[in-house]
Amino acid sequence: MNGARRSTERRPPMTGQGQPPIPLPFQLSRMITSYWVPQSIHAAAELGIADALAGGPKRSDEIARAIDANPDALHRLLRALVALELCSVGDDGAFALTPLGACLRSDT
Repeated sequence: MNGARRSTERRPPMTGQGQPPIPLPFQLSRMITSYWVPQSIHAAAELGIADALAGGPKRSDEIARAIDANPDALHRLLRALVALELCSVGDDGAFALTPLGACLRSDT
């Protein structure tokens, strides 16, 4: 041999481009909670949120009146849409569509 040692120690596989592996509890958590993403998108489409925001940014109470939705529940849904980058929220609390969110408009 040329002096190189072979390690018998097994390392967990890397994920992606040299990224450390995702711990198993986080993998399980992602599986358990991943249902909220398609559910949020479906609810936004069914309620017509993108159409309500087509004219520009609005506060959640304005959107709730426009689509006849529960204001508190709608605000929570809008925050989820912000997390998904389908909407953005300004310093004034008004929600706006992102280019991705605009794909949910009925005229696209």
